[in-house]
Amino acid sequence: MSNTRLQLRWEATDKPADEFGYRDWVCKYELSIALNEYDIRREDENYAKVRDSIVIEIGSTKRGSSQEPCIGPGGAHYFDPPYRDASHATWDAAKLGNLPIVCIAIDGTIIPKPTPSTTEHFNPANGSQATADQMAAVMLQHGTTEQREDALDYATNTGGAGRV
Repeated sequence: MSNTRLQLRWEATDKPADEFGYRDWVCKYELSIALNEYDIRREDENYAKVRDSIVIEIGSTKRGSSQEPCIGPGGAHYFDPPYRDASHATWDAAKLGNLPIVCIAIDGTIIPKPTPSTTEHFNPANGSQATADQMAAVMLQHGTTEQREDALDYATNTGGAGRV
């Protein structure tokens, strides 16, 4: 995946979780620009090549939750941006030549923004062999309120194991 992209990168704050597991998370909305092989910006003060891209922060959003961002039922990763910054990224991507948009989970996993064809891939009506975990993650991101509640119930009642 190209390093030139708009990214929504999640971080845990220094504030520890409370007794219920509730804590603060921060999502940095950033522009990542891939650097050419001989670009001086790749180098540190000792001229060692230490980076492949430069990252410019555009904004940030704080979220309080006991749920780690981008982790769905059963541990499946899913695209989980803050609403406002995801809207800004969508608008900005269009103005910047349709740059890709990704979420970066706390563990560093890069999750591309789903496209209509991606969500269609997980549709059992199309013969999908998607795991129930994958379906639940898609429903958490794109589903109606009722579908989101069903996805959360699924995780609670099954431990996140199964296929659709």
